[in-house]
Amino acid sequence: MASAVALSWVPFDIVAFRGVSVRVVRSDAGGVAMEPRFARRGFAAGVSTVLAILAGFLTNLATAGITWPVGAGLVVLAGGWVGVEAWRARDDRAVAVAGRSDSAGFAVVRRPQRSLAAPVGLLPPHIRGRDGLVAALAELVDAPDGRVHVLCGLGGCGKTTIALTVAQRATVLDRVWWISARDEATLATALVALAVDVGVPLAKIRQAGAGTGSLVDLIWRRLEVSPHRWLMVVDNADEPQLLAADTAGVGDGTGLVRGSRRGLVLVTTRLAAPDVWGAQTVLHRVGLLSDDDGGRVLRDIAPQAGTPDDARKLAARLGGLPLALRAAGRYLDSTRARLERVRTFADYLGIIDVKFKEAVVGSCASARRDVVVSTWDVSLDLLARQGLPQARLLMRLLGGFAAAPIPVGALDGPALFGSPALRHWAVDSPPSRRTVAAITARAVARLCPSTRYGKELHQRTVTALCDLGLIDLIETNPTAAEAACLATHPLVHDVSAAWLTEGSTAARAVRKTVAALLAEATKDRDPHDPNQFGWWPTVAPHLTHALSHHVAHLPRADRARLVNAADLTVLGLCRAGDFQTAHALATAALNVAVTHLPSDHPIIFKARHHLGMALLELGLHEQAEANYRTALVGRLRLLGNQHPETLSTRHNLAVTMYLQGKYAQAETELRTLRPIREQVEGIEHPHSLRTRHMLAEVLMRRGALAEAEMEFRSVLAVLERLPGIDHPDTLRTRSSLAEVLAEQEQYEQAETEFHAVLAGRRQILGEEHPFTLRTWCRLTQTQAQRGTREPDELYAQYRAIHTLQKQVLGHQHPDTAATQAAIDQLDRTNR
Repeated sequence: MASAVALSWVPFDIVAFRGVSVRVVRSDAGGVAMEPRFARRGFAAGVSTVLAILAGFLTNLATAGITWPVGAGLVVLAGGWVGVEAWRARDDRAVAVAGRSDSAGFAVVRRPQRSLAAPVGLLPPHIRGRDGLVAALAELVDAPDGRVHVLCGLGGCGKTTIALTVAQRATVLDRVWWISARDEATLATALVALAVDVGVPLAKIRQAGAGTGSLVDLIWRRLEVSPHRWLMVVDNADEPQLLAADTAGVGDGTGLVRGSRRGLVLVTTRLAAPDVWGAQTVLHRVGLLSDDDGGRVLRDIAPQAGTPDDARKLAARLGGLPLALRAAGRYLDSTRARLERVRTFADYLGIIDVKFKEAVVGSCASARRDVVVSTWDVSLDLLARQGLPQARLLMRLLGGFAAAPIPVGALDGPALFGSPALRHWAVDSPPSRRTVAAITARAVARLCPSTRYGKELHQRTVTALCDLGLIDLIETNPTAAEAACLATHPLVHDVSAAWLTEGSTAARAVRKTVAALLAEATKDRDPHDPNQFGWWPTVAPHLTHALSHHVAHLPRADRARLVNAADLTVLGLCRAGDFQTAHALATAALNVAVTHLPSDHPIIFKARHHLGMALLELGLHEQAEANYRTALVGRLRLLGNQHPETLSTRHNLAVTMYLQGKYAQAETELRTLRPIREQVEGIEHPHSLRTRHMLAEVLMRRGALAEAEMEFRSVLAVLERLPGIDHPDTLRTRSSLAEVLAEQEQYEQAETEFHAVLAGRRQILGEEHPFTLRTWCRLTQTQAQRGTREPDELYAQYRAIHTLQKQVLGHQHPDTAATQAAIDQLDRTNR
């Protein structure tokens, strides 16, 4: 290209694409250079937008009934905002650049010709975990299928690296073009360069710029008659509308992105929305690296930082995100890491686990903050420009939950839509950004009803975040009625969670909203409903997280609601057979109740009751009894002898006595309790029927088999009529009936009953529920007593049961021990 002095006489053309003016400079050597400039209409558009906002602001003032002195002050602030925005927009009229300006106001500058070559120098030495995808795309370079191929996924997942690898392998082709679609100006310049490179005459380019033709059509006419294979990579296409024709969508095939059998068009984008890209597009979702591949990435960059196992652990903690892995590896391989005494993968892992904010957002890894955390800010900025500024606020809210999938039902309620955490003004600006415009914008947001977060806006926001990969919609349990959950990448979640440590008003609003959402999500659910058994394990980690992280920042009433929600969840977990999770949650709930509520608060004794329930199901009967006795004393004092909650604690206390072999004491308590429950709650109430069932259990253990059988049959008749033959309570009583029949050596009838109960429990509770395994074990024992199974078959059944019990209940649980005893007995019998 000619020098700056020589450019004074070189002819040039001005073309426009999508509102961006591009200066095409021709040198005497035949080369060209492009200089993008925004059209003058940008200033007018900016001012008109500001004035429109001001008009809406004034309308809302009138609607809200703001008095004139206050309104005048706000108008002055809004006017100041208009002035600031107009002053900032001046650069749309004249860009201050070094060099000479022509009469049209376009600057002539010394700038090298924009390159469309793929920046393969950015490739790392090794690409891990992408061999299959790269190979498939390389085959398409050689044999295009006529469709556009799009690499999509979370920012930092390695989309550009994959495209660069494909481009590097395609260097044998005559033509490989790398086009950046990061912004409108860059794209416009690249398109003119592409048009020149494919041989479109400058006269045609000038006509297209004047509005008498389509620049992309001119380019594609050349591409479709090219005698050679080609590859076009459109990188960072996070705003697909920039690639579309003015009146069409990007998937219509009339813009820059089109399918061809002459060459391959490969696009990288954060947006994974099939409806946006069109039916003729193939989406390749770029996932995260496995722990093994992530560990190899770390060791490629920092081979002296530790063992492969330590590298795998760090890769797992970083969630397999290539950008985070490379940033961590470069830091560990740097002088700075040695100065800061962070030498190994284990050291770095310790920084993340102990001081996440300092490791990711603080000075120790500021470079990692810049390249990793900011990549998600780009996505959120993009959504803000598209009219969804609440996306950033929702991500902050998700950071208030645990790093586990969040049930969709826990994020859809009045506590969300009425929360101040989801309003525009909840965004905290740093002092340097507390400008008149920012203050006025928050004032407008307070007054404008349109800023309120509602169900429709929530769905659009969640959909947009899913499309950009910041959250994923997954199913944790396909058999559950409500299996849909929202999941975030571990690092994305941790970045959002770290923000809560600031203690700002907005952070407090997030904590309060999370607690309210969890309380709302649980309050109307039936813990005895089998259709909801799969839901309780999904909400439990979020309650545990809220109890440990948010309670200290909540008012007393919210603390009590949160503990109450945890108690209900403990009951649901026990019915679902997840005893370990129930115990952990019940322990956390009781600790919060004792620490943060008055000593005579009823919630304390409720929490202790539910801890006793979890201990009972785990087989820790003595500890369960101690908690029940303490809860009973408190409930008798606060609620009285006939309150349903008091009666429930008395019933469970009798159950612990029964399980410890204290049959006489249990029978006395149950016989005393039965008439009170029937009088207070009703003869056919489920609680009354459970007390009758337990009394029959005690009678069976005391040898009153006929009386026990009669009582079981009486209870079963009511249960089959009311909750139904498939209800868990009905199956439990039917299982006990089968057991008393076996005790009376009526093995054939007992086996028939056990078969029916096992089929029902497998269908309702699942194959691995502790009650299902218990029934399977009793069926196997009955078959052994009848002699209807060979010893090898019995061994196989017992072993299968025992393996599952060890996984579900642990080695020390009484059910696991009972199965092992049955195996030992079978061994002794067959020696």
